[in-house]
Amino acid sequence: MIEYSISIFLVVPIYTLIHFYARKIHRNEYWVYLIVLIISIINTLLLAFNVELPIGLNWIQNGNITFAMFTIVMFGGVLKKKTTPYKTVLQVRRELAITGFILLIPHAVLRLDLALGGYNFTGIIAAIIMVPLVITSFTFIRKK
Repeated sequence: MIEYSISIFLVVPIYTLIHFYARKIHRNEYWVYLIVLIISIINTLLLAFNVELPIGLNWIQNGNITFAMFTIVMFGGVLKKKTTPYKTVLQVRRELAITGFILLIPHAVLRLDLALGGYNFTGIIAAIIMVPLVITSFTFIRKK
């Protein structure tokens, strides 16, 4: 239960980072994607080599950071218009969604054996639905 509540508590520090660095994140979005992709690859390799991370460092593998990011993305749409939080979140909403999806990869790899074993395959369905949404989130794809 504690593991799931971490996701909710991560919303505050992630929003704080966004609040102070939204413009930099938006201007350097491809660098952010590259850094997050490298972090995601490292986490996936750690999973492949069965390296267990201590509690508190496995937030990416457990999907806590991704859940917190998607929570901010979803609440961005219901915030009161013309307020600072609304403007801040909407400025980097696309970047948060793409970053959250990239950080979801290690979690998907970790849970893939459970899903293929029939335990809970709804995550695979959600990931499949998210792929075209992420692809069409890139500006250069939408322009074509």
